[in-house]
Amino acid sequence: VSVPGLVGLHRGNNDLDSLGLVAPSLVKLILEPSAGSEVDDAQCRSASDSLRVTGLTHSTSKTKHEGKVRGDNSIVFDKGNPANTFTASKAGIVAVCYCAAANCPET
Repeated sequence: VSVPGLVGLHRGNNDLDSLGLVAPSLVKLILEPSAGSEVDDAQCRSASDSLRVTGLTHSTSKTKHEGKVRGDNSIVFDKGNPANTFTASKAGIVAVCYCAAANCPET
């Protein structure tokens, strides 16, 4: 909380061409309704700016937080610029939703 950061995902060899784990891809962070609950694809698609962060919104995800592949089979959602961070203003449980840019409603 209150510390700038990034989101990245490591891709195992079996996941290199999985939907969403290809570049370009987008990320959304949404608050989970309660501890232990699950967020499904429909909730990820319809989520709006529900997470209390600065520097990352669903509408700016494509311009500043598009996933870019790093040499170690990781995707980091900073559009290739480590300065594209976001800061959480409140602790809590979140769901990390990601999708290939061509399949995201924000594109």
